[in-house]
This record gives sequence, structure tokens and C-alpha cells, in this order.
Amino acid sequence: MARDPVADALAAMAALSLAMPGARDALAAVTASLERDRRVDLARPLFRPVLDLHHRAVLEQPRAAAHAVLAAWETLLEPASREELRFLVEAPPVTPAPVATVQRRAPQVSPLPWALDAPLPESDEPGAEETIPERQEVAKPSAHPSGIARKPGPPPMSLATFHARVLEEIVDRVAMLANHRATLPVSELASRDAQLRAQLDAFQVLGPARGAMLLDLHARTLDDPDPQRPLAFVLLLGTLPGSDALAATEQVIRALPNHGPRGLRAVRTTGEGLFLSPHPGVIVAAQRFARADRAVLRGAAIECLLRTAAPTLDDLADALVDPEPVVVATALRALCHVPEAQKVPEIAVRLLDHPDPEVAFQAARTTTLFGLDEARFRLRSGAGLARTLGERAVTILALTGELSDMETEEAIVRRLEPTPSLLGSLGRFGNPRVAAFLLHYLAREELRDAAHDALVTLFGPLVEGEAALDPSVWRAEIRRLAPDPEVRLRRGLPHSPAAVAAEIGSRALDRAETALRLDELMVEVGRFFPSDLTGWAPSVERVIEFATSRFAQEVGHAEQGR
Repeated sequence: MARDPVADALAAMAALSLAMPGARDALAAVTASLERDRRVDLARPLFRPVLDLHHRAVLEQPRAAAHAVLAAWETLLEPASREELRFLVEAPPVTPAPVATVQRRAPQVSPLPWALDAPLPESDEPGAEETIPERQEVAKPSAHPSGIARKPGPPPMSLATFHARVLEEIVDRVAMLANHRATLPVSELASRDAQLRAQLDAFQVLGPARGAMLLDLHARTLDDPDPQRPLAFVLLLGTLPGSDALAATEQVIRALPNHGPRGLRAVRTTGEGLFLSPHPGVIVAAQRFARADRAVLRGAAIECLLRTAAPTLDDLADALVDPEPVVVATALRALCHVPEAQKVPEIAVRLLDHPDPEVAFQAARTTTLFGLDEARFRLRSGAGLARTLGERAVTILALTGELSDMETEEAIVRRLEPTPSLLGSLGRFGNPRVAAFLLHYLAREELRDAAHDALVTLFGPLVEGEAALDPSVWRAEIRRLAPDPEVRLRRGLPHSPAAVAAEIGSRALDRAETALRLDELMVEVGRFFPSDLTGWAPSVERVIEFATSRFAQEVGHAEQGR
């Protein structure tokens, strides 16, 4: 059975106090449950008594507790906290200097230890004597075994403070891992998901006050610019039981922006958080959020529902005419998944004239995925759609990839400022004549990575190693390749569905780039299939496997019909 990090941590905590009554029984119960049922979830109710023993040990045996906490929680602690615990663990005990004493008369009172709150003397008769300390030098800290003098350690940390610091670290790590899930190659997704689940388990160990602590942290960090923090809060709240967790989730989403790029990003991240949430009531809550008075809630609900339940046209009717563009754009994404597929292109075409860039892009993507050339024809005619879409006009052209669109592509690019997204679209379009344009930006620090990736997409890995960012070396290799300027390329070969499928199957691209290739593949084979990549690693793997096998099936049928 795979080791469970939470079980290991709690076992280490229990080990520091095995001599305490009940500790052995509690630890034995957890171990037996894990071994018998082979499922960690069934052992969760038994973790509480072990954790209670740990809390007692922190108060009664601070040095032993520091050993166990450092071993069990080291990966969750901030660097400063780790240093505090290491000092407690490593510093040898301070031996006080001998106490000089003087003799004086002691009162005839009860034999309680002398203390500040001891009873005052009732008489001053000569008799018994007591020992009291004389003024003395404070014992200096012992030296470190290396011979370097150690500074006094920080004051003891309360358990509440320790838990608060652990919680902050958990939220930061969940946000970081959510970003990794989106930006690292798809092949890394499984390992990041395992780390993310470990953080969710660690959150459970913080006890019954963890929900209140989380909401307090959220209120104190509303201005944090990290776009993945809302997903972290939504996902952690989803691990709490009851309807209060869903009400708190609604509060978190309500606090996010409603408009523009920030609103759209909030809709996407919180929708993903709702989709990944383990709370059993999340779908019912999302259905309620879809009727909320706040656009970010409505959009996040649609993002969740398009992945968890196939929406119908009736479900999306209000969202498609919503006054907030972030909701309309999200409804267009969901429109691709409705069972009434024959009605989708007609609805999307009507939204091509929408003034919001995101709505117009989603309408153009949807019409293209469902086999209509309306968006491409409008871009070729120089109509307002090209101005509305900006750089993403090239993304739409890259989906259809007609040789006759090369001049249209070049005309659009001349009007735009270069961005990583634009360079990536140029690489996917496959026009060899943009090589000089990409090589120019290979020399600019802020765009060199995007330019390099676009060159690899277009010509393949012609240059590797230290010279991979050298424009002169690339120029020489491209001349040696001598590409035909009238043939679209993908990684140095003529563009084909097989080349696109190979990129998807390599799992070397991040989620966004893989999604763009999936769109290309759907246009190439003339079939739409659900291709969401925001789920846990097994579901993403199923999408990739289905996409590449569906491609092989479609090509095989096409060749048989020739």
C-alpha cells in the first residue's frame, strides 16, 4: 500500500508521547485501519485522538514535540519556522550556574514550594531556614557543536500561531501547484496533482477551526495579486463538510472582479476550483450560482457545469444574452457541449459582431470548430472582426490553416504589437515566411522564449543546447532546411493532422498549448469532442488518449473511402 503523508505525519506526532496513557492504543488503531481497509479515508476519524496527544505533548514536552513536528511537518513550514524548530531540537540544554545561597529565618507555614503567590509569613520567630537565590549572572547559551556560538532562540510559538503559519503555507502551495498544473507540460500533471492532494490532506489536520482560519486569511489577503489564490480558497473550502462550506465559497467568489480580463480570469480559475472541489453539494450550489446577481458567480457556475453536466440550450438561454460579457463568453464555451449540436453554429454566428473581444473570439472559435468558415471570411475581407480580435485573429486563421490566408495573416500582424501569444499563433499557422520576424524577436529578452517555441513549432528543434537562442545559428539552419514558402509546416514537415496529433501525444506542451492543438485536430478531422483539460490527471489523460485514437480512426475511415 502506498504510504499516506498524513498518516505518516500523525504517526510521528504520536511517537513522541507513546508513554502517555492511550497513545499506543490510538496509534495502533490508525495503523490497523490503514492496513485492514487499504483506504486512508476510513481511518480519518481515528486521527483526532492522535492529534490531541500531539497537542498535549507540545505543551508538556516542548523539546520532544519540536523533534516530531520538525520531522512530520518540515515540508509544510516556512523557512523561518523550520529554523525556530531546528534551534529547539539541536541546541543543547542550558545548564544553570551553581546558586549561591544565604541563610535566613523562614516562617512556620505550610510546606508549599516558595512562589510569588505563597502565603505571607504568620510569624518571625527564629527557627527553620530556607534557601533563596542570590543575584547571579544569567547562564549564557551553549555553543553549537561546530564551535560557533548560537544566539538565543525565538520565543516559544503557540499552537494557534503554528497552525496559522501552516495554513498560510498550504494556501500558497495550493496556488503555486494550480499554476504549475496550467503552465508545466501535461506530462507533469500527475505529480503536481499528487502534491496538491497532499496539501488538501494537510489542511484537514488543522482541526475544526480550519474553516474560520481560512476565511480570516482570505479577508486579510483580498489584495493579493496571485490569480490562482481564488482557486486555492475554493478548493480548500470544498474539503469542508456541510452547507456552510458552500456559503463560504460563495462569499469568496463574490469578492472577485466582475469585468474585463481580471473578471474573466476569476471566472476561469474559480470555475476550475468548483469543478475540482470534492464537496458533494457543489453541483447543486453551481446551479444556484448560475442565477446569482453577481456576474463572476454566474460565469464560474457555467464553467463548472459545462464540465460536470451537459448543459442544454434552455440552460444557456439567459447566459447567452447576459449583460456581462464574461458570462456570455463562458456560455459560448459551454455551447459547444450541448446535445443540440446542429443549432450551435447559428447561435454563435450571431455573436461574431459582439464588441467584446472575448465574446467575439469564442464565437469565432465555436463557428470554426463546427465547420463554418464565416469567421475566416470576415477576417479575409478586412471587416471589423479583425480589429475586435486583435492578435487572436491569427489564432482563428491557424485553426483553418488555408494557404490562401497567408497574406491575410501577414497584413494582420503588421498592425499589431508582438506578444508571446501572437508569436505562438504564428508558429502554429506554419507560414515559413515569418521566419525573419520570429528571429528578430529571438534577440529580445522579454520575447525570446516565445519566439524560440514558435520556431520549434514551425521548423522543429533545428538548434538545441546553448545555441538555441542564437538567431544567427537558427538562420543558418533554416537556410539549410530550405523550406518551400508555399507549404505550411509543422516541426519542419508539411503540416498534417498526424503532426498535430503527435504534438498532443507527446505531452510536452502545457495545458493551453495542448488545448489549441486539440482545436486544430477537431477542425482537421471535422468532428467536435469534449476536450477539457482542467480535470485531475486521469481525466486529462483520457482526453489525450481519446483525441489521438479518434484521429487515427477518422484518418483510417477517410483512406478506406478513397
